[in-house]
Amino acid sequence: MSKSYGLVVVMVGFLVGLFLQDLWGRGEGFWVVCVVLVFVGVWWKMSGKFLVVVLFCLGCVVGMGRYAVSDMVFEGDVTELAGNVVDVRACVSEEVDVRVDKVKYTVSDVCSDEGCYDGRLLLNAGRYPVYKYGDVIRVVGEVSVPESFEGFDYGRYLSRFGVGVVMSQPRITVVEVGGCGWSFYKGIYDFKGVFEKRLGRLFLEPYSSLM
Repeated sequence: MSKSYGLVVVMVGFLVGLFLQDLWGRGEGFWVVCVVLVFVGVWWKMSGKFLVVVLFCLGCVVGMGRYAVSDMVFEGDVTELAGNVVDVRACVSEEVDVRVDKVKYTVSDVCSDEGCYDGRLLLNAGRYPVYKYGDVIRVVGEVSVPESFEGFDYGRYLSRFGVGVVMSQPRITVVEVGGCGWSFYKGIYDFKGVFEKRLGRLFLEPYSSLM
């Protein structure tokens, strides 16, 4: 068996492992066992090689482990704050997402009197005032786990961006303007903001928002 073929077998097993762990997390353990037995049986029959089955099972184990680790909450993670009203300091660490009726801030380096936390927190704040990337802010509000809606796993979607918890309508005050973040990104976002303002003067709504 060539190395490339063995790698393909492991990768297929890894993807199957992700799928199986997702089923297991939904409480469908019976179907997980059935799918594993079917895949192993079919592959054994087709290949007739014990090594192929071993590599496939190894990929499955790694895939399931990777999926399980992504759902784990480690000590000091920001998700520990879920369900609590908190008073924390944080850094606006991503480009500010300005909507028609609200502003979304992704913040990191979240710290309270008890200590600091890893991970990111998504703030759904009022439309005004608008803070900038790199601002250090004080945030007061209730932290919650993202809720799924209409079959869409919003929490899983946000986890792709490192966001574990959210806060709606927080009370925000500025601690230090431009006190964190990278100067390079600050320059890019400032330039983009100036460009969008000038564009808005040239084109009336809704055309300026489409440019």
